[in-house]
Amino acid sequence: MKANTMQAERTTLRQHAAAALAEAGGNVLEATAALTARAMSDQDFLAEHFEAVVRSACYQAVAACIRQQRRAVWSTIQPTSEERRAQVAALAAGVAYTLHDFPLPGGKRLGDATREEVVAAAEFFGRQARDMAWKSRWLAHVAQSLPPGRKVSEVLSAERLEELRQEVQR
Repeated sequence: MKANTMQAERTTLRQHAAAALAEAGGNVLEATAALTARAMSDQDFLAEHFEAVVRSACYQAVAACIRQQRRAVWSTIQPTSEERRAQVAALAAGVAYTLHDFPLPGGKRLGDATREEVVAAAEFFGRQARDMAWKSRWLAHVAQSLPPGRKVSEVLSAERLEELRQEVQR
């Protein structure tokens, strides 16, 4: 029971980051520097958060590799049937990327995926696309409301930002 209480009371790195960001007045670089300095000088803090940070960094590195592979496959020009026939000899000498090699979320090749896995990948990318699309529309509305050289906080209230957000979500 005591272990559960201790875990519930433990402050997460995200909570520490939010506090550092608030202390830095929203300046990401300043908050990052402050949090890094704390981690490097406070051994207890470092030990408490080290595993989660390493796990997150590893995930980000692996995900970046998948994104790069996806980019390479997506940007490779797909040959016509005639060009494909002409490539047979070249393919014997090496492996060429095809759309079958497109990595799905999680890393599986499209060519090895089942229908259910492709549907799940399509839904994943669809959710991302919808999320990014509305944020893009919202930020475009925010930009239209701003005179050149002015900051958002100088011109638009939180209420107006919310109104703009709701306009683009309709």
